[in-house]
Amino acid sequence: MKPVEDTESFLRRIIREELARALGGLLEEDERDGALVYFMASERTALVKIGYARDPERRRLQLERGGERVRILAVMNGGRSLEQELHTKFADRRVVGEWFDPTPELVAFIEQHGRPWP
Repeated sequence: MKPVEDTESFLRRIIREELARALGGLLEEDERDGALVYFMASERTALVKIGYARDPERRRLQLERGGERVRILAVMNGGRSLEQELHTKFADRRVVGEWFDPTPELVAFIEQHGRPWP
């Protein structure tokens, strides 16, 4: 007999499946323009920036010219739509603008869905 899934495990599985379905649609839309969603960490504050660019390294250099030392944690295929979806998903962790508190949930998301750069 197959073990019964507890409620919390069931809900987590359903949320993961729905998120994967939603992100899948956004990825199909945004991959056409070659954009990448990036996750960058500030060396000064440890906050994580969620943004998008065709060239994350160039964006990193722009931020550093503005005085913020950052490193690219990971990237994902996708553009503005996916970036906005992630801003909404992690809205309660937003500190200012596109900068987010590196909570365990955000870090786990980056590790699970992001890929190293370059």
